[in-house]
Amino acid sequence: MQIILRAGILLLFLFSSASAQKILSPGEFNTDLERLHGLLLKYYPGLYYYESADRFSARMDSLRETDSLSVLEAYRRFSLLTSEIQDLHLSVGLPPRYFGKDIRVLPLILRKFGNDFYVHYNQSDDSTLVRGTLIRSLDGVPPISDFYRFRTLYGADFGNLYSKNYYAERNFSGLYTRWYGKRDSVEIRYRLPGDSSEHRDSLKFLPPKTAMARLTKRYKNVRRKNFDLEITDSLSRTAKLDITTFKGRKSLFPFTENKFRKQLKRSFREIEADSIRNLILDLRGNGGGAVVNVERLISYLSPTPFRIYDSVYITRAGFRKIFRPYLGVTALAGRLYLNRKTENGYYRSYVTEKKKSKPVRRHGYGNRLFVLMDGGSYSATTFTISLLRNLDRGIFVGTPPGGANWGSFAGQFYSAKLPNSDIRVRLPLMKLVHSTEGLKHSDFFVQPDFYVEQSFEDFLQRKDTPVEFIKQLIVNERN
Repeated sequence: MQIILRAGILLLFLFSSASAQKILSPGEFNTDLERLHGLLLKYYPGLYYYESADRFSARMDSLRETDSLSVLEAYRRFSLLTSEIQDLHLSVGLPPRYFGKDIRVLPLILRKFGNDFYVHYNQSDDSTLVRGTLIRSLDGVPPISDFYRFRTLYGADFGNLYSKNYYAERNFSGLYTRWYGKRDSVEIRYRLPGDSSEHRDSLKFLPPKTAMARLTKRYKNVRRKNFDLEITDSLSRTAKLDITTFKGRKSLFPFTENKFRKQLKRSFREIEADSIRNLILDLRGNGGGAVVNVERLISYLSPTPFRIYDSVYITRAGFRKIFRPYLGVTALAGRLYLNRKTENGYYRSYVTEKKKSKPVRRHGYGNRLFVLMDGGSYSATTFTISLLRNLDRGIFVGTPPGGANWGSFAGQFYSAKLPNSDIRVRLPLMKLVHSTEGLKHSDFFVQPDFYVEQSFEDFLQRKDTPVEFIKQLIVNERN
């Protein structure tokens, strides 16, 4: 048995090494490029939404190759193609076994202020790299140069820079590996806080699990917990509710999202019991999840019945991926739901439907609401923010969210593999348009009432600038 296991591990290692070292001929790369184009035309409902067909075609022509290139180089090229389509839900990824089990990441979590990058959390062996250490270069390259490179690896809705900057900064250590490939170490040049001298050191890259274990061991409460409820000021009866994801835990019936529903009810029951008058709903960094949970959350916050969708659309090919033709009942249910037909697909309009979602009768919150958002507030989270904004329910603080006010291409996804490079393509299959009934705010991206980002001074002192801003707003009004 051990011999078989060792042989399997060896084969996996050899496969991973072969994938990483594989060189694609111009013909192989161009075949994959055409395959990617075909997938977009067939399944993706957002092609040419933010970019004209002529511009897309010109970019396709510019990417055709006459030279051989590695899988990593091909990944960068395909990322350029998809990122300019301007949709964060659309992506390409390296082959799943490209790094094998030996993937390693930069052991630093950095924060960007201006064009400079500073140590936020240090997971390396060198304990002298304290918070606020200025990183001058990584293997001779200033972090800001890598930051701009990393932004080309993924799209953002209509080129939303708040979104691109958020993910390029927050995912810097992982993106470093995706851009440069497997690394054992990196030479850094840095300056410690209060020290004008420049130092140099070599940092070993760490397996992701090791890096995460060090992070949680060295920095207590570093990770926000979903549904964490904290009273921030007992005098003004102010509390902050963190919702870090709209995804529930895995369960036997995941489509019901019962875990999320129960946690939500428990939170608002506590908010009612504590007589909270000012609720800070923290949606920063929430990348989304299940739309059913958006509806559930808003039902606790909206004083009136509300509508979620304006319309839902899917291409014919996308429909066949979701509602399999060989499952007759499933396909029939799909057509009953998407009850209108177009030349290229199916859709449902909710505009004329009388049915609306209703506010909950027990534990609903009708007092003052503040909504915290940033470029990492995406997908179902943008959906939530957009609906709350249209309901005039809340004071919005932070920066614009990552997604568009009108809706997104999301809902269901299809993953395909390109034949020669094994690069993966993730395609959203549905166009989800948010309800615009009684539209009061038509900004393309929801704009905050108060633009507030963390200051460098608060970063050094571990202060949450937007939360402190809201608390001061409440104090000023009370006085």
